[in-house]
Order: sequence, then structure tokens, then C-alpha cells
Amino acid sequence: MGSALNEVRPLNAKLSFGKQRMTDTNSKLQNFPLARELLFERLVHESIVRIRPRARKIEQTGVSAIGGMVLMSVLHLGEVPMQDIATQLHRDKSQITKQVSILRRTQLVSVSSLPEDRRIKRVRLTDDGRQIAEQLTSAWRKVTDEILEPLNSAQKKQFLDLLVCLYTF
Repeated sequence: MGSALNEVRPLNAKLSFGKQRMTDTNSKLQNFPLARELLFERLVHESIVRIRPRARKIEQTGVSAIGGMVLMSVLHLGEVPMQDIATQLHRDKSQITKQVSILRRTQLVSVSSLPEDRRIKRVRLTDDGRQIAEQLTSAWRKVTDEILEPLNSAQKKQFLDLLVCLYTF
């Protein structure tokens, strides 16, 4: 176990998503059993570290991470049934219902029933909700651009194509 920990530090340093280039990645992936997991962890970690300073103002509003995802989904989809938000975010409808209730109490969204089927609840952003959703969307785009900065345009396209294969919207 000690030798695996010794390998983590150089691998972690070489595969950081800063301006450093990833070197000798293929051999490290083959020689280190947790390399894939570390790469994934680095990507998630870098995303969180880079979004946090941009989200400080948004955090003051009390919007949670999932609440922010709901706001961004409604911004993207427009006025939409809760089920569509759950489908897009790959979440259970009950999770979305809870988040929408919280966002409704803070007046970031409004909810209305369809006249033809009162069981279907549609979610719409308020002006404050739209402003926060736009700030979040902008922050995430900047973070994504920073993380992908070391890649050339062909590599970026390939990476994004692979993500689509793994996670289709």
C-alpha cells in the first residue's frame, strides 16, 4: 500500500488540469490501477475548486448545488414540467419537487398547473431566478473553458464527444 501512495503524488502532479501538460499518461494509466479513478477525481475536484470562488455570491442566496442545476435547466428549457427537469438532470422526480419547493419559497421560481391536466406542474423562473441561473451558467462555462484550456480544438471536440457517449442528455 505504501508504494501505491508514493505513486499517487507524482501521478496527481503530472495530471493536474492547470497549465502543465499531461505527460506519459498512457503508461501511467496502465501501470497504476487507480489512475482512471484519480483522473475522474481530479476533474471533479478541479470543477469544484474553480466554481467555488465564482459561486460565492450565489451561495449567499441559499441556492444549493442541485437547486442551481434546476435553475439552469429551467433557463435552458423554458417553462417546463417538473418531470422534464428530473429527466434532464437524471434525478428522481421527488428530488426535483423538493428543490422546486425550496426555490419557490425563495421566490426564484413560480409553479403553475396545466389547465388541461392540473396534476402537471410547470416551473418558470422569476426575474431573480433568471439572474442567478444566468450567473451560474456563465460561471460553469468559464470553468469548463479553463479546464479544457490545455487541449487543442480537436482534443476538446473528442473529449466532449466522449462525454456525450457516456452521458446523453
